[in-house]
Amino acid sequence: MYNTIQHFIEDDIKKIEKSIKEIITGEKDAEDLSEEVEERVLKLGTDLLGEIYELLDDEIRESISRKKHWNIEHHNQEKILLDTMGKITFKRTWYYNKHTKEYVYLLDKVLGFESGQKITLRSAAKALEETIDSSYSKGGKKAS
Repeated sequence: MYNTIQHFIEDDIKKIEKSIKEIITGEKDAEDLSEEVEERVLKLGTDLLGEIYELLDDEIRESISRKKHWNIEHHNQEKILLDTMGKITFKRTWYYNKHTKEYVYLLDKVLGFESGQKITLRSAAKALEETIDSSYSKGGKKAS
């Protein structure tokens, strides 16, 4: 988690400061700055979530409880999940249950993700909301 924040402070803040100087010289305007800040902050959010998910996966992998019931089958399996902030990329571990013979990503269970889920529920809800709003808007325009 600290790596993501440190990277933001060291790299992204400097780039934002550079854009501010470019506003002063007339090379950029407020819209350019707004877009840049938005992109960098959203990337901070997705990178931070990815790092947190990997830290949780590490905790699960090292837990005594997990070691009693689950064997590691594959480690560092990349997952990309679409969120309202953008794509969250993280690595997780695939496990085999010693007793039930079940295979599962324990991180997914902890986070409440369904098997094969590729989009967060919040992101899906926003997409549905946009679709509904768009349909009502189009319907209203056609009716008038």
